Amino acid sequence: MYVRAALILACAWLCAACAAPPIRSDVSVFHQLRADLPGKTFAFITLEAQDDSTEHQLYRDMVKNHLLASGMQEAEGQADSDFLVAIDYFADSPMQPIVHIPAFGQTGVSGSATTGVLQPHGSANTAQLAPASSASHERAFTLLMYETKVALQGGDARPIYEGRVSSQGTSALSKVLPTMIAALFQRFPGRSGDMRMARMNCEACNRAMP
Repeated sequence: MYVRAALILACAWLCAACAAPPIRSDVSVFHQLRADLPGKTFAFITLEAQDDSTEHQLYRDMVKNHLLASGMQEAEGQADSDFLVAIDYFADSPMQPIVHIPAFGQTGVSGSATTGVLQPHGSANTAQLAPASSASHERAFTLLMYETKVALQGGDARPIYEGRVSSQGTSALSKVLPTMIAALFQRFPGRSGDMRMARMNCEACNRAMP
């Protein structure tokens, strides 16, 4: 019985160790929206140079579901809406930071200043710093909302709502973007000028774990 309990605890510990860490998202919000959003209507627009791809439609549907959950309604067309909604997102090229970790062994060659590897002279067994690379992406998502009447009349085209989410990590944008969008809608529309940090589990990241 004790052996079985120990095995269960060991399996639980291994599962926890293998799970992907929570996604940290930095969220900032600026807007001039009123509190009477429930019942208001929205329609999506595509920003210039954006490709209306299947991936883009997927992210747009995620935002639509969150807007519907907040009490807003989707309009039949852009002209029938109260707000026009646009999304933008990107992930830059992987960054390769050099992370130095202790490596024990024989030293005797001085290191180059350009590598950052510490290899002091001598033949004694000493600790030196060895580089270890880990790829990391800077990922960002932006949600913009415009007043339809003003935008379609060619007036002030500045957004009435601007929410931005950024995160950094090794997972692909397609895996973490649902979590980043959910972090933005934790407080929607939220207080203008609010800047906060959100930690949320990434279900797609956990499914990708071996």
